[in-house]
Amino acid sequence: MEKIAEEVRRYLRNKPYVLEALGKGIVNLSKMSRIVCKDTGIHNANAVKAALRRYAIEIGSREKKEEKNVLSLLHKSRVSLTDGVSVAISRNKINTKSMVEIGADGLYVYLFREEPQKGLLKKANLLKQYSDASAIIIRSSEDIESTSGVVAYLASLLAQQKINVKEFISFYTETILIVEKSDALKIYSLLSSLE
Repeated sequence: MEKIAEEVRRYLRNKPYVLEALGKGIVNLSKMSRIVCKDTGIHNANAVKAALRRYAIEIGSREKKEEKNVLSLLHKSRVSLTDGVSVAISRNKINTKSMVEIGADGLYVYLFREEPQKGLLKKANLLKQYSDASAIIIRSSEDIESTSGVVAYLASLLAQQKINVKEFISFYTETILIVEKSDALKIYSLLSSLE
């Protein structure tokens, strides 16, 4: 029985949406056990269903606590919106002042409050550039560094609303979302009305 429970956990480990639904108690356990049996080759559907039931209780209590922590942190965060942001992604370092500059593995991402000078970017070996975007800036307490699930919660919230985030930058207490200008107010309203 323990072997089956472990195999069920292993099967579900990389299925975050199923895990979330399981934790919220909105999964038909009989149907899910048949799916798990089919996908894993386990022949004891009752044992799988029992493992799913125990795992659902465990996930549910853990997720409630994590969601409570994330929402508490976000309620205390300050959200601001900046329009007219430009983004440049380059293979070369650009010697300029920018709102944010991040370099990793030979790529550099720059956020500018206004359109950068054309000559400056020509030398930069640009991979991508877009203008007139909006930046949603979330300033949180230092607790964000020890609160798991904040980025996942934000990404999931926006995905549910069919909002694409062009750039998602999170460092120290700052989380910056670069989005289309047309989505900025919708995101700001969503974040301002979290319950």
